[in-house]
Amino acid sequence: MEEKYLKDFVIALVVIFLIVLVWKDLNLYSKVNQIPQESKYKKLALGERLLQQIQEIETSIKDRKNFVFTVTKDPLEQNLIVKTMKDLEL
Repeated sequence: MEEKYLKDFVIALVVIFLIVLVWKDLNLYSKVNQIPQESKYKKLALGERLLQQIQEIETSIKDRKNFVFTVTKDPLEQNLIVKTMKDLEL
């Protein structure tokens, strides 16, 4: 009898996981879809080198918007005298 409930519980978890996965996928797709394919500076009379630099900067900004930090400690912290709570935990 307990195996039946366990099976139902696992099926419910899988369905919830799939719903969350689809929701995150649609959210990411809508963010990517809002970014125009052509640069808004394309119509200006710019040199090829300058236009290439602008496009590289735009792609860099797009990449940074979607990047997720996975570290718990601040990477920009530079040997501060005052210890943070994270430092005291280690």
